[in-house]
Amino acid sequence: MIAATHMISCDWGTSNFRLYLVEKASLCIRETLERPWGIATTYAMWKEEKPAPDQTDYFRAVLAKGIAALAQKSGLDLDGIIVVASGMVSSSIGMLEIPYTELPLAIHTPKLDHIFLEASNSFSNPVCIVGGLKTETDVMRGEEIQLLGLADVLPKNAYCILPGTHSKHITIENGTVNQFKTYMTGEVFGLMKNQSVLKSSMCNASPSVVPNTNFSKGVEKALTGNLLHHFFRVRTLDLLQNQGHEENQAYLSGLLIGTELRSLHTNGQPLVLMGDSKLLELYKSALDTIDSTLMVQTVTAKVMDKAVPKAHAALIHQTNKKI
Repeated sequence: MIAATHMISCDWGTSNFRLYLVEKASLCIRETLERPWGIATTYAMWKEEKPAPDQTDYFRAVLAKGIAALAQKSGLDLDGIIVVASGMVSSSIGMLEIPYTELPLAIHTPKLDHIFLEASNSFSNPVCIVGGLKTETDVMRGEEIQLLGLADVLPKNAYCILPGTHSKHITIENGTVNQFKTYMTGEVFGLMKNQSVLKSSMCNASPSVVPNTNFSKGVEKALTGNLLHHFFRVRTLDLLQNQGHEENQAYLSGLLIGTELRSLHTNGQPLVLMGDSKLLELYKSALDTIDSTLMVQTVTAKVMDKAVPKAHAALIHQTNKKI
């Protein structure tokens, strides 16, 4: 019976919805499914319903649609298979809000708050929803699962950077996450490029930024002076020096990534960059500009994607729930 040998791993973030059909013993991913049904979109659709159904039931219906598509894609009957879900699915705008677990967190033997939803006549799959992490001043949902799935390849002591919309800097000491900080680098870049007075100086630029001379100039400028003043330099480079939109965008990106990294203190720990290859290239370039002696290890997005179902399998194995 496939329900005894397999599980469904659900990585449900703000923008994306991913399902993995996983063989529990080997951790082999048998099939995958990705849809643009992120938590933000799903929550907005739920809010538009009149009258609004129960929030948990609505999200379970979306999950059921995904499982049905995964079943069709795999050619297997997935009724009764347990689903382990993490990311923003456990937030107030997700399926069911779960409190954050407080640090520290041992990445080899983690204890994260979670809730089981039993199968029912309307939804045949039991669901385990896993919560996120918090410090006294910061929170995360999703990145901690990626770390847990990479526990066997990460150094025992490491300073991990996960670039993105809300970049995370995570400190691991003796195999334990004891601190992390969030930087709104990607979100501020989008706001400045698309909604500020600077947008007319970058409107013709391509969506992607590449590390070039202007990017490095932005990184260098971020190391001194005031960011709010440096922002306006993007405008004056356009008006006074007729600099191109691609160059202005690269300069802005360098400013923001340089500002994020200027306070970097690894305390001698190995530095690990994790994520999308294009972002890794930018961050590696910025780090080289700031300190060319840093030794940087990289973990690609492809490896991180496989880490999520691996972490889910380990977490469910630690519970007392028979699956």
